[in-house]
Amino acid sequence: MRKVGVVVVVLLVLSAGCLDSVIDAPADQEVPVEFVAENLVDDKTFFKVYVVDLPANITLRLSDGRQGTYPIGEGVGPSSPGDNRTFTKVEVPESARLHGNFTLGANETVNSSIEDPPRGFAIVVTVHRDKKEIISYVTANCDDLPLIGLKVTRHSEGVSVVHSCT
Repeated sequence: MRKVGVVVVVLLVLSAGCLDSVIDAPADQEVPVEFVAENLVDDKTFFKVYVVDLPANITLRLSDGRQGTYPIGEGVGPSSPGDNRTFTKVEVPESARLHGNFTLGANETVNSSIEDPPRGFAIVVTVHRDKKEIISYVTANCDDLPLIGLKVTRHSEGVSVVHSCT
């Protein structure tokens, strides 16, 4: 009987690390990501949408000459270049897949489904005032949970984001 107890304890100790890695693994994405882009200003706005495998970095170049490379983190949020500046380039990793380019006029909205995203991914959206001026970029993921919705809105004060995880 004592041998059985020792074997059970040994198996529990050995499997502890394995179970932890299974629990921390990203969940399968069983539904598409419902993406919405909305333009609430009087000018045209261009949205570029990418699907990126994680982990990954994004490289930014600003209109004042500064540049840097940063990891795509967990969560969601827009990033702006600061007062009176724009991004001149937002480089996504080579592994990124372009989901779509959307050109929206004043008060227009577009809906798009991102089908079959890979396990452990992020959505990257660049928001352009014109073809050369990038006013914001958004990265979105739900860490280990499926991302089921993402809405990016350009308004007079900047860019806002709403997302949904399950």
